[in-house]
Amino acid sequence: MFSPHPLFVNFFIWGSILFLIGLALRFSLYLQGGWNFPGLVKGLLLTLFSSKILEWIKVLLLDGIFQRRLFGQDKLRWLMKVFIMVGYPCIIIVGHLKVEVMHQFENLPHILKFFYAPFCDFYYFRDVSSPTLSLGDALFAISFDLFGSMILAGEFIAIYRRFILKKLPFKTSVGDIVAVNLLGGWFILRFLCEATSILTYSLPDSVAQYWFLSFGLSKVMVPIGLPWASLNYPLWSISGLFLGGLVASIPYNKKLWHIFTIPLIMFLNLVPKEAFTPWMKKRPIPLPMRELIALEACVKCGSCVEVCPVYTQTRQLESTMGGLFTDLKSFIRKVYGLSGRFLGSQNLREGIGKISDQPYLCTLCGRCRLICPAFIDTNQLRIGLREFMVEEGHYPAAIHQIIENLKGVHNIVGEPAEERSSWLNAIEGLQEDSFKKKGAEVAYFVGCVGSYFPMVKKIPQSLVQIMLKAKVDFTILGGEEWCCGFPLIAAGMGKEAYVYIHHNLEKMKEMGVKRAVFSCPSCYHTWKEDYHTDIEIFHTTQFVNQLIREGKIRFRRKTIKVTYHDPCDLGRLSGIYDPPRQILQAIPGVELIEMESNRQNSKCCGGGGDLEIVRPDLSGAIAQAKIEEIKATGAEAVITACQQCIRTIQMAARKKKTSLVVMDIIEFVLKNMEE
Repeated sequence: MFSPHPLFVNFFIWGSILFLIGLALRFSLYLQGGWNFPGLVKGLLLTLFSSKILEWIKVLLLDGIFQRRLFGQDKLRWLMKVFIMVGYPCIIIVGHLKVEVMHQFENLPHILKFFYAPFCDFYYFRDVSSPTLSLGDALFAISFDLFGSMILAGEFIAIYRRFILKKLPFKTSVGDIVAVNLLGGWFILRFLCEATSILTYSLPDSVAQYWFLSFGLSKVMVPIGLPWASLNYPLWSISGLFLGGLVASIPYNKKLWHIFTIPLIMFLNLVPKEAFTPWMKKRPIPLPMRELIALEACVKCGSCVEVCPVYTQTRQLESTMGGLFTDLKSFIRKVYGLSGRFLGSQNLREGIGKISDQPYLCTLCGRCRLICPAFIDTNQLRIGLREFMVEEGHYPAAIHQIIENLKGVHNIVGEPAEERSSWLNAIEGLQEDSFKKKGAEVAYFVGCVGSYFPMVKKIPQSLVQIMLKAKVDFTILGGEEWCCGFPLIAAGMGKEAYVYIHHNLEKMKEMGVKRAVFSCPSCYHTWKEDYHTDIEIFHTTQFVNQLIREGKIRFRRKTIKVTYHDPCDLGRLSGIYDPPRQILQAIPGVELIEMESNRQNSKCCGGGGDLEIVRPDLSGAIAQAKIEEIKATGAEAVITACQQCIRTIQMAARKKKTSLVVMDIIEFVLKNMEE
């Protein structure tokens, strides 16, 4: 297979063989993760033969190649990525089109033409006889050097950013240096080889000028006076060695492997998550296959760092997605890769305790998910990594108390279930069982926080009074309402959450409910994503906004300047931005002053993702930063639509003795309704 071919082609062939071996090793690791054959086949078919495939192509073009997400973040980095992502595919396509029409290769099988394509100019320069080029040949020459120069420009920008500007927050690894040298080195050698061939075969300027970079380089090389004819073949061989090394390194180099994992994860994001649930038996790696691949798609670009609310307080990269992924990838490779298989993994497993808290140092706010250029679902992956830690038996001790509370009384607080609707007693004329009835039009799912924490009981109390005034026929589950399951899901115990999901669905079914209203964004989001029900789901802002439009709620004038805080679970994760603002705009005299970071860019209050349970000090510090942003608006009050946000912000304000009016939008609506 190798002897009849030149050395540069053999290098490429050997590199490709090593690539295929590495590819097999990578996927053998992924197959140890969670997936099931019937579900995966079904999911792949449903994705491939539906409009989802068009969605994938769109995302691949706009975000994979043209890097749409990077454009608004860093123009220089965007230019670097576009040059490389456009240049490489185009130069591969051009080379293969050219080799298909060259007479020198007409008798070669297509598989061998693939290996000759990067070196077709070696033969073209050697055999050219005409003093002019045809239009097709001229376009080939120009395009090859044009796309090659784009790649080199991208590589030089990468070197400039990494080693001169030093803009990347993560340290440069040996693998990074190897990747940059292989990516750029092959093209530098390629241009040098073309210039050498131009001199070796004395190509006339009328022909050589179309390889504009190589032609210019050849003019610079002439005065040097080296024996270019003797160096021509060795240089092409060295370029083949670089290309073979580049291809061979792809599966083994973290920086290069994302060439495959990013398009793959963009596709797998469209496949139903049921395809990655273990089937029949427990998988060796307690992490879904999609999440294993997503881990590999991260290139530590740093996009997630500055938007991370935890990092802004700790300045520890280990808490960011890029830092966490690096540590977990290393652990998984050592334990479940070749070293773990042949050398044993027990000693390696003992090291997991050092990083077991890292997945929990996150509010699950989702800002990194929106800006990740690799399209990694960072929230799902973070939860997946928490599930990994739970399966490995390493997770924060504080989580145990939540588990015990939920097992005992089905709420996170640990209070008796029969007191779940005791907040109704504070409303004159109402009792705990006032609204427990079947066949009502709407069910109000209160949630654990609104039911038990005195600081925010005004939220359910206000909503009940609004619905009474608007003559809404509603019911509540009272003591039959269990936790929605979100704290368990967020802790990495999603399997245990299904008991609560099943119970709540059954109770809603018994009540004959067709519509459900939630004042807690976490409950709302969990029902929307994990309950898979025909019940129509509303957040209170959507529901009240609809009542306003129907004329069932009218307001008196209230002159006040307010700002609005977008809760993470309601805004970024559920896409509800306009209803709360429309409610505020419907109240005469209310002036809304937006914070600098609002809507999808809203900064987290620090109360989500179970962080308050694991690190209350860190949660408070994030809340304090939020308070400073609120105060900068000059607003008289901050309105939000989440009881946990209210608790977190108010507790931080009280701790610092900061005067701040914090109010849920439902409470604000009730206070300003006409009698």
